[in-house]
Parts: sequence; structure tokens; C-alpha cells
Amino acid sequence: MIESAVFQITYKCNSECGFCLNSYWNNRNQPELSFDEKKYIIYRLFESGISQIIFSGGEPLADRNCAELIKFAFSLGLKAYVQTNGLLITKDFLGKINNAALIQVSLEGDEQIHNELTKGNFKRTVDSIKLIKSMGMAAMTNFTVTKKNMHCLESYIQFIEGLGVDIANFTRLYPAGRALINYKALMPDKNEFVAFLKKLEGLKNKTNVQLNIQGPTPLCMLKTNDINMGTNICAAGRTEICVMPNGMISLCPSWPEPFGTINDIDKITGINIRKRLPEKCHNCEDIESCGGACILACTKEGDIYSEAEIKKKLVGMAVR
Repeated sequence: MIESAVFQITYKCNSECGFCLNSYWNNRNQPELSFDEKKYIIYRLFESGISQIIFSGGEPLADRNCAELIKFAFSLGLKAYVQTNGLLITKDFLGKINNAALIQVSLEGDEQIHNELTKGNFKRTVDSIKLIKSMGMAAMTNFTVTKKNMHCLESYIQFIEGLGVDIANFTRLYPAGRALINYKALMPDKNEFVAFLKKLEGLKNKTNVQLNIQGPTPLCMLKTNDINMGTNICAAGRTEICVMPNGMISLCPSWPEPFGTINDIDKITGINIRKRLPEKCHNCEDIESCGGACILACTKEGDIYSEAEIKKKLVGMAVR
């Protein structure tokens, strides 16, 4: 049953993140739904039985009606989240939503690394986190794990604890959008990723910040390396869908091809995308609790792409 939906309310974005998972990152002027059409999408998601909606993009706050859409979802009883780079957060915006949503701000390391990875404005992002906390709201950060920023984990956690951050998510790199183009330069190999997760686990009881692994990670990888940070099953088409800014539905925010329209939502759970899993996953005793991790990242050998696989996946992509 679909329980959650990521609603990418706009293609527009004011950052240039090297790990952007969106397949439309190079075309931000595509036609989008109107405000009323976006409200209709939210209502149809509510009708379908979802319990939570994640407002994303692009940069969701680049849609001038973002606050109104959040309030509408909240009025229906939906749990709402916002995924933002923080650059457009204002006191007026926070006052309008009035705790109707939990806000996740992307903060990708120290000032130098954050600005390098996002071409953003570290100071402006940090000021937004401070503003969120000053208004009595919970603050959540997201850190996309890459070769560029994984070395600054300890100082990062100390810094966000000083900001009063409540929850810090650490998300794996997905092989989609601009992230695929920069995959070789940014993606940690398995040993590096395992070392990062072990270090993260070692820090979770030394801080007041709740530390979470985000993004499906193979349970066999966690078990083999005795890492106890919880497991995230790939929710694509299982319990979560994504609504694109043009109203089309895809199986997850990283999935490059649409499945259909909002009227096809009831058909999605019948799609068998698990056939893409590596052979070793098919008879694994943990397949139900693990799900095989990220379907898009699966290869015959595991879930880290080789250079040859990257080149093959890039064939046909329109890149500017």
C-alpha cells in the first residue's frame, strides 16, 4: 500500500548540486502544474490513503505557493515534510506554515565543502537553520555521503549540535540525474562507505542529535560489518511514489521514467521492479526486511557501479 508521496512541486532550483538525483536537472523551465492542479494532486493523494507527503523539487520554496500547499496538506491531516536547501527560508514563510511541516535543510559539510558540492551559500543555509530553531521549530539536516565530505563527519556533527539540530540524516548517493554524471568522482567505494557508517554508529551515543542512515542500504552489508543503524527498505512503488512537477507519477524521486498520472496510483503496487535485483538477493532470508536496497543502484555484483556500467547508463542522456 502506498503510504507516502514525494511531491516535486517545481523544477526550479537555485543550487547546482553535483549529486542532484533529478533527471531533469538540465532543463528547469519545463511546464508545471498550476496552483489549483497541485492542490488537486494533494487531495487525490489524500483520497488514495497516504499518510505523509514530502514537498520537494527542484527547490520547493522556489514555488511562491509552497506555504499554501503545505497548509492545505496539513488541513487534510497529512504529515508534511519539506526538503530544502534553505536559501529561501524566511521568517514570513515559517510563520505561514506555523509548524505544519518538519523542515529538512541540506547541509553538506563544512563551509568549503558545502559550497563546493552545492555551489550554494553555507552561511545563508546555516542562518536558515538558526531561524527555524529561533521560532521554536524542530530542525533536520541532510548530508549526502560523498568522497568529498565523508572525512569531516565528526566536526560536522559537533557543528550541527551547536546549532541545536534535532535530527541529522545521512543519505547515500543515488545513481541518477547529475549524480550519475559525477558518480565516479563522488561515490565512495564499499569499503569507504562501510567505514563511514561504522564511524557514524560510533558517534550516535556521543551527541544529542538523532543520527539516521537514509536511503536503502543492503542489510547484508550492515550485518557483515556489524553495523546497527537500522535498515531502510527501498520504498519505490511499494510504500512510496513520487509526483513530478508536471503531474506525472514515477516510482521514486530518482526514477527517470514516469509511470502514469495520478489516476494510475492504484496500479503502481502491482509493478514487479524487484526482478532487477542481483541473483544473490532472490533467495536471501532477509529479502523481505531488506528489499535488496536501492533498485536503481543494483548491479549483478552488488550496488556500486563500475566505470563501465556508468558509461553504459549515461548513453542517451541529454547533458548540457
